[in-house]
This record gives sequence, structure tokens and C-alpha cells, in this order.
Amino acid sequence: MMKDFNSMPPAAHRLELSGRELAKKVAFLPQNRTVPEITVKNLVLHGRFPYLSYPRRYRQEDLAAAEAAMKKMGIPELADRNLSTLSGGQRQKVYIAMALAQDTPVVLLDEPNTFLDIAHQLQLMEQARTLAADGKTVVLVSHRKSTMGIADTVYSVEHGRMS
Repeated sequence: MMKDFNSMPPAAHRLELSGRELAKKVAFLPQNRTVPEITVKNLVLHGRFPYLSYPRRYRQEDLAAAEAAMKKMGIPELADRNLSTLSGGQRQKVYIAMALAQDTPVVLLDEPNTFLDIAHQLQLMEQARTLAADGKTVVLVSHRKSTMGIADTVYSVEHGRMS
């Protein structure tokens, strides 16, 4: 059955949540990102921003979430390195760790395999399966057909129509 997203009424694709509340529910990793001058640990901690009040002071649970996310992505040894000194694949793992540290029920990943070699692509796909098994909804956008093997549901989008 084909669904045309553009034909849906505007209220059907609008959420009535504040930015902060939305960020507690959905982590989004866009395909293109800048490379700020920041350490890996500090960037991963950015995933915790929706849970912080002003002034932003990290709690023990924020530090633990960031550490756990870095471990899941196999990058704890990079914690004190500057993001700009890392390879493209290492940076991608850092950004994914930031999304994981956000600890949301929904994770949206746009082309997360970008810059990753085959071994790390497989590791990421296994991580996505683990997240789903843990009860998270993982939406992964990819042009690689190899990612379809891990999906419970696959949609194809062509000319604004989803099938």
C-alpha cells in the first residue's frame, strides 16, 4: 500500500511538544554535521542537554550515560581527544554515542554508516538491533541495501511516496 506523506493533513505530522520534551523522546543523528573544536567526552555529553537545568551542570547519571554510550560504540579511549583530530569513522562513532547518551525511546539515524568501514558498519547494525531488542524504536535511513537485513520493517521512498 502506497502512502503519500504530503497528502496527510498537517495535524497528522505535527507534535505538540516543547523542544526539550521532544529531545527527551527522540534522538536524531543527521547525515551532515559540523566538526566543532570539542573533546569527544564533551560532545557525547551534549546528548544529555535535554535533562539539564540552567546552569548546565552534569550530574553523576549524565556522566554515567555518556560513559556507557562511549563504551557501546567502542570509543572510551578517545574521551579526551579533540573531535577534529579523529578520522571520519571515529567521528561518526562519537556522534552516534552522543545520540545514545540522550537515552530516548526513539532513535532516528540518517545514513549512520557514513565513513564507517564494513566491520564497523556491521557493529553499528548489531547495535541498532540491540537497541530495538531493548525496546527502543530505531529508524534508520540508508541507501545501502545491506542494512535491510537487520530491519523488522523496510519502507522505500520514491518521489515522495512510501511503499
